[in-house]
Amino acid sequence: MGIVQTVRSLFGSSSEDDVIPQGEARVFVTRPARSKAQKGPSFQTSANDRGSGRSAAIRLRLREAFMPSQPVVSRQLFAGRERLLERIIGYIEDQRSHVVLYGERGIGKTSLLRVLVELARDANYFIAQESCGAGTDFDQLARSILRQIPIYYYGALSLVEAQAREGQTFYDVLGDEPVTSMQLSRVLSNFTGTRLLIVLDEFDRVPPGPFQLHVAELIKNLSDASARVQIIIGGVADNLVQLLGHAPSIRRNVAAVPVEEMGPQEIRQLVELGETHIGLKFDSEAIAYVIAIAHGRPHIASLLCHAAGLQACSEDRTNVTLADVRQALVGLSSEIEDRLSRNTTAVLGRCIAKDKAAMLRIALAALSRGGRFEEQDFAEDFEQSAVKELLPHLKGAGVLKAVGEADSGSYEFKDESVPTYVLLQTFRR
Repeated sequence: MGIVQTVRSLFGSSSEDDVIPQGEARVFVTRPARSKAQKGPSFQTSANDRGSGRSAAIRLRLREAFMPSQPVVSRQLFAGRERLLERIIGYIEDQRSHVVLYGERGIGKTSLLRVLVELARDANYFIAQESCGAGTDFDQLARSILRQIPIYYYGALSLVEAQAREGQTFYDVLGDEPVTSMQLSRVLSNFTGTRLLIVLDEFDRVPPGPFQLHVAELIKNLSDASARVQIIIGGVADNLVQLLGHAPSIRRNVAAVPVEEMGPQEIRQLVELGETHIGLKFDSEAIAYVIAIAHGRPHIASLLCHAAGLQACSEDRTNVTLADVRQALVGLSSEIEDRLSRNTTAVLGRCIAKDKAAMLRIALAALSRGGRFEEQDFAEDFEQSAVKELLPHLKGAGVLKAVGEADSGSYEFKDESVPTYVLLQTFRR
């Protein structure tokens, strides 16, 4: 008896299989089916994506099409941003510029970078990617990037020398001393054979300091050397200076590209692409409501579509209604509320009840500026608007805090989920 049959004889049979690696073999372990008599909570799909039935299949496709907690992973599910992509590709391809993408959290920067990388690979660019973190330093980043680039592309070596060092990378030409921006640019300037894109995402997570200075110097050195290397940076910020610091010497070498909210038609395309992939149909009223609530934020649109689609799926329907989106809105709002303090939700509730439109303006200002916003964001009517009264009240209640110099008129919420919560709550009421 083979190993698969042996395992099956020990565990019995079922309609669902788990795949467990055994060296080079792949063993399918069948587990006893859950009895219909067994009641209570249970997972609705299999972790190995081998679930059966229409409902399980729809749930799996829902996660692929509307992934609110993860970036889009496929070009086929990427909605909108066509003009923005064309613009970025023009900077890279025609102007040989380095590119910095910035914008608010949840606006789709990482998804945009992933699709850009896919398109670049199709055009035979070599890609080295890194996500930055609070502990990232320049030496660590440099060595990690160089480990990704085969020695085959190192133009300082003859073909015979490169073949003799097969399996090595650009990392192997470094010494043990900490890598400087000048040293890294010299190594990268030897890249040949095609063009190299170095993609640095989550750039804002690195605390301001020497790291940004080193990256700015690297950009300048690579440009001065006409290296076949370009750096693409993505991060949460209101402008280029917030990400790279004050670096006038690289302004002509860098294309600063703000990633802004999506238009109504782009949000509609996001929903319609999901419909096609999943096999669900969103009613026209449901789509209109998603567009209205999302305010151009793909993250919020995906949250709503995912939750509304699950609601329809739980009732064995293939159409998603306005009622499903409303129910999704209530559920998502409650989820965020559970993460906030009682004081925060009580204060926000009173402020929304007092002036819903003014609170929505404050929330949208915070969302559109990466969390931090200014009194001047409310244009010329600030002195006459309810916003002027609400800001000091929110600050005094411990929900909002002033940032920067005293009386600078800059604010941010103490909990970054508050703007999204206010946005959802204004539609619940």
